[in-house]
Amino acid sequence: MGLFRMWREARGNVMRKEFDDIRARIQTANEPARRAFFNNLLATIEDVQAAYHIGPDAERKKLLRECKKAAHEMWNRGDWPSSLGLATSCLHAESKYVPGEDAAYVNSETAKVIHEATDYFNKTGT
Repeated sequence: MGLFRMWREARGNVMRKEFDDIRARIQTANEPARRAFFNNLLATIEDVQAAYHIGPDAERKKLLRECKKAAHEMWNRGDWPSSLGLATSCLHAESKYVPGEDAAYVNSETAKVIHEATDYFNKTGT
């Protein structure tokens, strides 16, 4: 196994820890916070995926840096649910390109959260 592949699989492990932290925070969140999380997730997922998919590695890294910066700014403003929504969009997009079981887990679980968000707004009618 090459060094680059080992690093990429290690990135999958970090992504899994990040996702597990997000999930724990959202599971204990109140209704307005969950709504804001789902709203931001659905508002960003398509654009993040499209930009990540078509870009070369350097542009992908730049996109993730910019999204991380935006998420930190949201967090610092007190809008942590939206920050976590954007982070989830990024994890979902990135996990499709990272090898290993951890990345596959993140991809599967973030897809479930996206589906949950869609169902949430379909049920509430907004």
